[in-house]
Amino acid sequence: MATININTIIQNAEQQISKLATSTLSSYSKQAIADGNTFLQSVKNDIQTYTQQLADGTIDQATFKTLMTNETNLAEMDALEQAGLAEAQIDNFTNGVINIIISAAMSAIP
Repeated sequence: MATININTIIQNAEQQISKLATSTLSSYSKQAIADGNTFLQSVKNDIQTYTQQLADGTIDQATFKTLMTNETNLAEMDALEQAGLAEAQIDNFTNGVINIIISAAMSAIP
């Protein structure tokens, strides 16, 4: 049983979220980074659980991706909404954050 280091996943994801925010929402990058990191922290336990299950072979990659994609329902991008960003842009950013989390988690599996 491989032990998953959640802190490595979180740090990697935070760096990538910052890059995504800066490259796609430059005028709103501060709000996007804040919202992305808040969301990341809110699903931290689920990330750890699902990643551990994937590493242990309890779930497969498709199930892992589905579980993580379902976390989108928990994403509340309050700062971006308050800044008046269009819903489509917020959704695109949220989907990007989910993809970042999936990649960071999968790369942490030995």
